[in-house]
Amino acid sequence: MNIKSQTPGQLFSMMYESSHLDPAEVKRLEALVEQTPDDLLSRAVLIGHYYYKSGAEEFRAEHVNWQKHMRWLVENKPAEPLLGKIGDMVIDGLDPVFYKDLSALWGQKIESEPSNAQILANAAACSMISDLPQARRFIIRAMLIAPDDNEVRRIERAISSLEQPHSTGRPDG
Repeated sequence: MNIKSQTPGQLFSMMYESSHLDPAEVKRLEALVEQTPDDLLSRAVLIGHYYYKSGAEEFRAEHVNWQKHMRWLVENKPAEPLLGKIGDMVIDGLDPVFYKDLSALWGQKIESEPSNAQILANAAACSMISDLPQARRFIIRAMLIAPDDNEVRRIERAISSLEQPHSTGRPDG
């Protein structure tokens, strides 16, 4: 399975289903990403597993693992389209300190590559739930650089839907 070919809806389903992985499978996947950090499919499954744990206690216990994988993606693969598809998982209310740190990291990535539309779009996706005006600023810059890019346009539509009254939030792509 190729992660880049997954629609946001398919990716969401795969990640949600991963919340029920047994501990041995989680350990195996962690070993895989340790050996091969660019194994984005295994990393996405782990992100989903840690994020969609069924109970609040389980989520709190695994949140640091989720943060580790999200931070790795932003640090090492800020232009990876996966981030644009899962960015709405980043919510300041879950962990304001992590959100602030991740926002600062996005700022560094944008500063180092200010003309990279995918980095701008991914930063927009990761801030659209918690800081809609910032997300709008990022996506406008991305659209000026790559107005015909499908992923940039998908994220712009998601942001626009959040700006509408009574939006349900999660875009299905």
